[in-house]
Amino acid sequence: MTFNELKDKFKTYIGDRSDDETIQIITDFTEYENGLPDGNSDEYITKIASEQAVNEAVRVKEEEWRKKYIDTFFKGKLEDETNDNDNKEEENNAEKIKIEDCFVNEEEK
Repeated sequence: MTFNELKDKFKTYIGDRSDDETIQIITDFTEYENGLPDGNSDEYITKIASEQAVNEAVRVKEEEWRKKYIDTFFKGKLEDETNDNDNKEEENNAEKIKIEDCFVNEEEK
């Protein structure tokens, strides 16, 4: 059976399905088809491993952001936001400078 015959058989099998699992299988078929004709299966395996590592890192980061979002909703401010308030207090204590202070008055020389 050729790869195209296998694709046709698979197309008949999946029908109108478009769920995540079906899309992933199609992606795997495509990557296999694009990666192996050169005869370098090690390169293909390395590519897939790299993509899986990136996908895992993205999943972990998304999970962290989702948790932060939920925590912010239920607990209020994030810890980083409290540091912003400290900076505002310092700014309020700073000396106020007017634009006129930046220029030298010729008459006062």
